[in-house]
Amino acid sequence: MSKEKDKHFQDKLKKFFKHNRDGSNYSQYLSQPFEYTADLQQSLRSHSQPGTRVRALQDLVERVRRQRLDDLQLVSLVADVADLLEPTAARDTRQAVLAALTALVAGQLEHMTAAKEELLGLVDRHNVAEDLLPRVRLLSALTENGRNLTYIEEEVPSLLVRLLPEALLQPVAGGGQRELLTLLQNTVKFNAAYVEPEHVRRCVELVYERAAAEPGGLDTASCLSLLDVILCYRDLPRGALVRLSALLARLVCRPEHAKHAWRIMRNLLGTSMGPVTLQVLTDIIMNRSNANDAPLLKGCVFFGATALWGGEERVASLLHRPGALLPALAAALDSPQPAVWHEVALELRRLVSGPQAGELLPHAWDALLDLVDRLYGEAVSGRPPLAQAAQQVRAHLAALLAAIEQLVAAGRFSGDDARLAQTLELCAADRPEANVVATVRDTADRLLTYRYTWLPELRQLVARYFERERRTAVRLAVCDVLQRVWDGFRSLEAGPLLETVLLPAAAGLPAEPDPLVRARLVSLLVRVACTCRSPHCLEVMTVLEKVLNAPLEAGRPLAAGEVAALVAAAEGFCELLSIHLDSLPSALAVKAYRAMVDHLGRHYTTPEVLLAASEVREPLLLTLLSLRVDCREQIGLPDPATGVVRFSPHLLAEQRNADAPAGGPAPAATDGAPHKLGPSETRVSLAGVCLTVISALRHERDFALLSELLRRVPRLLENKALVVSEHGADVDYFAQAMCQLTADITPALCSRLVNVPADVKTSDLQSLVYPILVSLTSYHGHMSMPMHRRLIGSLESGLRSRCAPQCMTALTVCALGMREAMAKVIHDVLFGMSKLSATVAMGNSVLEFISTLIRIPKVYSCFNEEKYMSIFAIVLPYTNPAKFNHYIVSLAHHVIAMWFLKCRVKYRRGVVKYIIKGLKTNFSSIQELLRQQQASKQAADNEDSSNRRRSSSLSDRASQARGRETRTFSLSRRAQETPPDPGGRRGSLAVGGGPPPPPPPPPIPVTEELIKFHRELTETCVDLMSRYTGANFAVLPERTAVMELLLAGGLSNTWVIGNRLVTITVGGCGGTVFRRALCERCYNLCCAGLTDDTPTSPPPEPDTPQPQPQPPAAPSAPLEVRRRHISTPVGRGAPVAESPPLRDDSQLKVRAAAAAAAAAAGDQPNSPGTGAGPGGGRLCSCWCQGWAEVLVRRPSGNMAWMTRLENRQLVDSDELPLPDLLSLIAPGTADQTMEKLLKQTESPAESATSPPASAPVSPPAPPEISIIQEDGDGAGETPDEGGGPRRLLPLSRTRSGETRRHSLFKSVSGSQMPPQSSPRLGRDRSHTISVMSPTRRAPPADGLGEDGRLGLLPEQVLLQLFHSPELDAREPYPEPAPANCDVLLLENGPETERTLAVFDRITPMETHKIGVLYVGAGQAGDEPAILRNQCGSTRYNQFLKGLGHLVELTEAHPKKTFLAGLDRSEKRSDGRFAIMWEDDLMQVLFHVATMMPTVDERCNNKKMHIGNDFVLIVYNESGQPFNITSIRAQFCYAGVVVEPLDHGTNRIVVTTKGKLQELFGHTEVTLVSDQNVAAMARQLALHANLASLIQQRGVAGPDPYASNWLERLRHIKRVRRRVADARQRRLQERRKAGEDMAPHSVDFTQLLE
Repeated sequence: MSKEKDKHFQDKLKKFFKHNRDGSNYSQYLSQPFEYTADLQQSLRSHSQPGTRVRALQDLVERVRRQRLDDLQLVSLVADVADLLEPTAARDTRQAVLAALTALVAGQLEHMTAAKEELLGLVDRHNVAEDLLPRVRLLSALTENGRNLTYIEEEVPSLLVRLLPEALLQPVAGGGQRELLTLLQNTVKFNAAYVEPEHVRRCVELVYERAAAEPGGLDTASCLSLLDVILCYRDLPRGALVRLSALLARLVCRPEHAKHAWRIMRNLLGTSMGPVTLQVLTDIIMNRSNANDAPLLKGCVFFGATALWGGEERVASLLHRPGALLPALAAALDSPQPAVWHEVALELRRLVSGPQAGELLPHAWDALLDLVDRLYGEAVSGRPPLAQAAQQVRAHLAALLAAIEQLVAAGRFSGDDARLAQTLELCAADRPEANVVATVRDTADRLLTYRYTWLPELRQLVARYFERERRTAVRLAVCDVLQRVWDGFRSLEAGPLLETVLLPAAAGLPAEPDPLVRARLVSLLVRVACTCRSPHCLEVMTVLEKVLNAPLEAGRPLAAGEVAALVAAAEGFCELLSIHLDSLPSALAVKAYRAMVDHLGRHYTTPEVLLAASEVREPLLLTLLSLRVDCREQIGLPDPATGVVRFSPHLLAEQRNADAPAGGPAPAATDGAPHKLGPSETRVSLAGVCLTVISALRHERDFALLSELLRRVPRLLENKALVVSEHGADVDYFAQAMCQLTADITPALCSRLVNVPADVKTSDLQSLVYPILVSLTSYHGHMSMPMHRRLIGSLESGLRSRCAPQCMTALTVCALGMREAMAKVIHDVLFGMSKLSATVAMGNSVLEFISTLIRIPKVYSCFNEEKYMSIFAIVLPYTNPAKFNHYIVSLAHHVIAMWFLKCRVKYRRGVVKYIIKGLKTNFSSIQELLRQQQASKQAADNEDSSNRRRSSSLSDRASQARGRETRTFSLSRRAQETPPDPGGRRGSLAVGGGPPPPPPPPPIPVTEELIKFHRELTETCVDLMSRYTGANFAVLPERTAVMELLLAGGLSNTWVIGNRLVTITVGGCGGTVFRRALCERCYNLCCAGLTDDTPTSPPPEPDTPQPQPQPPAAPSAPLEVRRRHISTPVGRGAPVAESPPLRDDSQLKVRAAAAAAAAAAGDQPNSPGTGAGPGGGRLCSCWCQGWAEVLVRRPSGNMAWMTRLENRQLVDSDELPLPDLLSLIAPGTADQTMEKLLKQTESPAESATSPPASAPVSPPAPPEISIIQEDGDGAGETPDEGGGPRRLLPLSRTRSGETRRHSLFKSVSGSQMPPQSSPRLGRDRSHTISVMSPTRRAPPADGLGEDGRLGLLPEQVLLQLFHSPELDAREPYPEPAPANCDVLLLENGPETERTLAVFDRITPMETHKIGVLYVGAGQAGDEPAILRNQCGSTRYNQFLKGLGHLVELTEAHPKKTFLAGLDRSEKRSDGRFAIMWEDDLMQVLFHVATMMPTVDERCNNKKMHIGNDFVLIVYNESGQPFNITSIRAQFCYAGVVVEPLDHGTNRIVVTTKGKLQELFGHTEVTLVSDQNVAAMARQLALHANLASLIQQRGVAGPDPYASNWLERLRHIKRVRRRVADARQRRLQERRKAGEDMAPHSVDFTQLLE
């Protein structure tokens, strides 16, 4: 507050000093008056020149500014200069004198008295127009701008009025008009008492006249201000009221003065003169003489209306009702001026819209409505006076009527409703749409009330507000009314309603110009057709069809907004087809279907018309693609809500005579006769669906729609019953179109497409075409052979695009379904595959195709060496572990192994070189990458961050450059000499090429573990090739009964040689000589083999000394005791868990006899000829000496040989030559011989005694026999007893299942002996009879050296077969660990036994266990229900039959058959049978849930096996999607879901859990026929199981899984390291003990330690 006061004080002070500087108020402080001397007077008189006088006057004025001039002197001064103001004087002189006098008055005004009158008279007398402004200024100075009229108050008002006419004629600026009006305002304001009424009347008249004569020459604002002041400070004379009202009426029409004029009028109306003024305004309006004065009438109408109903501007003091002005407004309409009509309409609108509308009386409403009718009639007619303002008037009237309707709705309308209805109807065209819509709805409400006349009234309503109306909202409201009426009356009056109202209203629908109305009416007709079953419904659908085809018939492009109606019609037909499909009459659904097909056919004939309106044909195409046909030929569509297909019992598809699919319901027709239609059934040809789809694929140019079509066509092709129509050539035509489409998809085609995203390429569109080709492969039975080849060729061409993985999957299906065609074009396919880059994206699909090709011998039966080379050239790049993951690399090695076995033997040698060279190239490349990585890392550690980045970039570019290295593969014989480059791309031989391949994924980091993994895989591959290069053998050997007998009781040792475990077992029996160079036991056995009677000893030879009789043998030990000396059988390659079961008692007797013989020999320790070792007595020259078995355990399998030493022993003896083993077998069957041997061995004590001499029996000559060899390329020769060579017969082979059995003996007569089925007898290493220690050797009995009595030892066989002096020529043993080629002995003992047993458990056969589930209807997510299934459909049973062969669990040999944990006992807890599949290197057991018994409610016994399987094959006949997570288990990583479709087609989908999808990478949906679905599902399951095994083991672990061969190799290496470490320790101990460890020692005995 204080700041404001200070500021106010400062302003006062500044003003005070300013006045003092000017000198205006300073005279009061002067004490001395100014003396007007005679000299001054003389200088101002007439005898002086005018200029001198003027200057003297101005000097005087300047001098007296600070002194006081006497009043009389001032009067004298005015008299002296009066002559200078004569009209004859110069203008400048006059105005200079007036200006000087004005300045003198300003300084001397307070002391002037008589001088005021003199100066006022001077102003009044000076009537010069040019000097008006100086005169007014002088007058203003005399009156202080009208505020002070002292001494002159009576003369000034009159003088101002006299000056006013002259001033009004002057210009507004600079003429004195504004100054005079301002002076007059102040005079009236400050001296109103001296202003007479006559003065006021005269001022009003002068201003009105001047305004009427020349409005532009008047300072209107000043005039209005003057009038406003007059009204405020003086009473207005009645005579001036009319002119003032007219003046204000005219001025209010001018926007710049409207507010000021209305304020003056409002003030006037608010006074006591208000009613009189209103009457004056009314009189002016009703005066016909003013009819052409538009501003006057318009202003009066405005003043009167605003005063009575102007809302906030309304003059409240006026007591008149609003209707009082309506007669005047009616008179105003007699004016021909449009502005007056417009103002009347505007004021009427303000009246109805304002609050005063409720004050109108009924007669006033009638008058108002009459005005409205008159205004609307003239506005609509377009005649004068409303020709120019018709639109504005109609708009005001429309708003007026809307306000009236609001009053009616609010109950404030007091007029006649009928009269109002007439006006509303008359003005309906200009009423707001909302109001007309409300009227239409009210009318509809009345129609629904009156039951008898509703139909004619509805027709009138449609005619008035729909047919003649053009406003969209009103017509849409009529459509809504029609829909309401249809919904309410269709059940009662559907026919009359359609015939009388709807169809006439829709007659002009195809030509309807309003797009919104057309779309709404189309929707209404669709609703009518969906809910109607009358015959008129076909007419409605005909109208809709005309609407849909109207643009095509016109042949013009669509206008804006026309698409909505077409979309509504298209969607309507789709809805009609869905609704009427399963209802009668069927003609409605048939009509909808044919309309859809016809429209699409017309569109693709002229696609330019609707090219931009893809949303029109999209629902039609998608609906046609959603059609399905079941096995009963019923047509169906998916339910929009649930997605379940609903099939119509009334519509049947026309088809060729085709058998029902396996497992599905049989068709209604029998004996090949066509199905007889029932009374409610109708046949429809669906050939148009395929033709339409083909046309769409050929001619569609909208990218989004074309992409969607390509995505949905495979689902359509799954429904064979729909595609295979009554026309047999449809499938060929479809396939031909798709093959042509693959060739047409080029950048040129994509450039013609519309709505193509910026990032879309040609390959993206191609990737949508090839799944269709994949689906077409299931139709191979309906296509011709040329079409097969063309289809395969189209897929092969896709290998050069980015869609190569999809093409490879398609070719895999083609290989299964089109074997004959694939066999003819396989060379082209392989040639195309050779052009592919070995990328991660292609790895899975390429290897799947190659591995599937193995299962189809018909395709590769004609392969030559070049084609086999091409196979390996394609697969070898995928063995690079630095580029591909473990699954791809492992699968590639497996494929190489399988194809190597399929390769013909004569080609294998060249293939081996090619494969080894390729694997070495891979190995060298990853070693080089490792060195570069290490060098880059070391360089990066020594550089700063910028240099490290540069070094890394250079390294990356170098690695990318190496990755871009290409190689050219040629399918010629030169390919055998050129190794592949697995690390880079194979050279592209394509002409033109496709789009560039996608950028490679980040490289796999090369580590030492990765190099080790690749080295080990390479070693397994080389090991397998070395095993099978010469011939094919089973992975595991099998001993015969004779071999078991030969090796019983023999010695056995195992050595590690490289990556092999070599076990050598020699023949047993080391007893003393009894007869004919045989020990007593062997002699008795020989005798038993020669006769059926009791064996007798042969007569002694004449030159042979008789041996001393042996003491009686000890009684035979019990069976339990004797069995302790029998070696426990051990398997030689298969997993060993227990001894093989005894099939009959004969085997037990053989074992007991062998045990008794060993016990008898061991009970004679004092006999010189007794002993188990080589030093136990004289050399045993019996038949079991010299035989040895060499068993080689390798990563890829086991190999065993039986060998016999043919070198003569250095023994000086007169005995006969060593009998041949074959002489023990007399002519006859092997069963008889073994039976005789068994009888002789039952009494070892009795057989040990000498036979009586009275029964000498001469041994017969050895029979002529032949040994059957394995290799059939040639026969060996062996000398007979006479020394002559004997030719051996060729090998004879038999086959039982998958196991080869070889006959060993054939009699002289040529009768072949049946093969023995006795189990193999192995040896338990813990019971092996070891060689006797040298420190316990007995002295020789016959004077010969010790060497003369040594038999065949395992060490001797090893040294003869594997030892080379070069092995020991290098500096050996103490320093580094032995090399891989060193021979390392495994010490006999429990540890070695366990090691070999564990190794034998790792079978060289790849074993897989896969679960098989059947999902019935409604079981998609019910795990217990799925597991409880005991059977499935017929197609499911056929599927199981294709998976493998049936195996009876109780008869399965556990060492030959992989049972995957199934119970093979008699309990049959896992069922009686199982499904198994096997090939040369693999065994797969399927845990089939339906073949296992259901023990409990939750089927825990089934889940114990299936829940632990990594992969499940799910046969899903539930009709719903199956989720692999429905089976709750820790494993079950993947599921191969087989969904049977109609006509023998199946859909296969692979679902995975967790991260397996990244490793496995198989996401394609495949269609396969029933004949090939089992093979395809099994192949996918095997690959998924391999990926699951790799994931379970962990790809990042130290020893990732790849195959059982790799696991066996790792096991051998671990054994070798352990044995080598033990030997190193022993050598170091011997070195410390001072033993001689010469560096060049060739002491091979260390190999035996």
